[in-house]
Amino acid sequence: AKQREFYMSEPADTTSRYPIYEDENGTHIFSEDLTLMGQLPTLVKNGLHTWKLDGWHAGDQFVEIVQLFTYARTNLLNGRFDRVEMEHRLHELQPETSRLGTGLWLRKPEEIK
Repeated sequence: AKQREFYMSEPADTTSRYPIYEDENGTHIFSEDLTLMGQLPTLVKNGLHTWKLDGWHAGDQFVEIVQLFTYARTNLLNGRFDRVEMEHRLHELQPETSRLGTGLWLRKPEEIK
């Protein structure tokens, strides 16, 4: 497995490509790198003010991604958060080999199989 790349895809979306990784912690299947940048106003409005950024797969741009989330927080607190701009800037920093998405956050329960 370490010499080959493995992927899964959704039956309803033949273009989907979910990488499968194995390391000392086990086997991991990733649909996409999770980002809730666009949902930050909703999260803050609902009292979620502590964020964790997991950078194990973020690539060389992780420091810049953290700085962008810090900038987003400042703009949220000042009422100047621009969702489109923030998501665009995050996509520019994202490694080309990984797509960004909201994971299960915006999915309806009946879509999860």
